[in-house]
Amino acid sequence: MVMAQKHTVTIKLSNLSSKKGQLLISIFNKETGFPENNKAAFSTLVFKEPLRNSLHLFLPNGTYALAFVHDKNNNNKMDKKLFGAPTEPYGVSLNKTYLIKAPEFEENKFTLLRDTTLNIILK
Repeated sequence: MVMAQKHTVTIKLSNLSSKKGQLLISIFNKETGFPENNKAAFSTLVFKEPLRNSLHLFLPNGTYALAFVHDKNNNNKMDKKLFGAPTEPYGVSLNKTYLIKAPEFEENKFTLLRDTTLNIILK
């Protein structure tokens, strides 16, 4: 049996305001559900405190888009204001976000064929 080759995805986080709470990462390999429906994600990960500015994921070859939430109150979701604006820091794999609409899979996807570093800016 041949195992799919896995690559290291190094995540460098900017604007991580504290080491408290948890970091939720949803890994999508298709557009469906991106960025918030983690039930549609290929995989979801939770990094517990103390949070770090650098972490590593191991994924097989493929096309992915990642969504990040700094879940400061540990309720396992992104908290929002009345009209849907996030109240907790968030980010996506290629940092293509919008003020009034959700980030799009097509603009944040990347193809993983080798070890890769992503610089994520939390907003």
